Amino acid sequence: MQVATPKAGNDGKTKKRIGLEKQASDLEVAFSDETTDDDLVAAIKAKKAAAK
Repeated sequence: MQVATPKAGNDGKTKKRIGLEKQASDLEVAFSDETTDDDLVAAIKAKKAAAK
């Protein structure tokens, strides 16, 4: 079983966080490791709404 370790290449991040960071990167949303998941979700939603 694979666990979240630096060797696994995910730096201890959850699958949810990795997915959020991928979406943010795809949408060119700026974020850092200190950005909370909730703030990241809000920024992604705002970017998608602005693109409509």
